[in-house]
Amino acid sequence: MKLLDILVISFRNLSQRSLRSWLTILGIVIGVAAVISMLSIGEGMRSSITSQLSVFGPDIVMVMPGSTRAGGGDITGLIRAVLSTRGIRTLSDKDIEVIKKIDGVKDVEGEVVGMSSAVYGTEKMSINIRGVDPSKWREMLNVEINEGRDFQPNERRVVILGYRIANEMFSQPISVGSQLTINGISFRVIGILKESGGQMGILDNV
Repeated sequence: MKLLDILVISFRNLSQRSLRSWLTILGIVIGVAAVISMLSIGEGMRSSITSQLSVFGPDIVMVMPGSTRAGGGDITGLIRAVLSTRGIRTLSDKDIEVIKKIDGVKDVEGEVVGMSSAVYGTEKMSINIRGVDPSKWREMLNVEINEGRDFQPNERRVVILGYRIANEMFSQPISVGSQLTINGISFRVIGILKESGGQMGILDNV
C-alpha cells in the first residue's frame, strides 16, 4: 500500500469518526500538558527549596533532635528525612560536645528555634524565634545586616530582625532602636537583616 493510500484512508476515518478523533486528540493534549505541568511544578519547588537551603552554605549540616528515616543524599532525601522526624526532644550542650568530636567537623553552634508572641505598638503577632550564639552565627549563616549592627559580647535583651518581620508583618515598619516585646520581655532592635528573597524566606521571617 502506497503512502498516499494510507493518508487517504486515515483522513477518511477521521472525517467519518470526527467526534472520536477529536476526543482522542484532546486526551493526548491534556495528558501531555498535565505531565509538563507536574514536571514544571516539581522543578520549581526543588529550585525554591534549594535556593532557601543554600542560605546555610554548602558545608553546613543541620542537626535536629529526634530520629529520622534515611532519605537519600539529594534535596528530596533531606525533605523526606525532615518530614519523617519522630520523638522530638531538645538537644543539650552535651550533644554539642559530642558533635564537635566528630572527624571533619570544624565548629558547632547551638541554636534555639521556636514560635513566640511579639508585641509592637498595639499589635500582637506570632513570629519565629531563633536564639543564636553571638560569636558564631555570622560564620554559620550566609546573611548580611542591612541596617544597624551585629551583636556585641555579653549584650542582653537585644534582637536582630529578619526583613519581613521588620517591614511587612506589622502595620508600621520596625526601625533600628525600636522596642519589641517578646513573651512579655522588652527587647531593643539593634539590626535588620538584608532580604534573602524567595517564597520561603527562611531568614526573612525571624
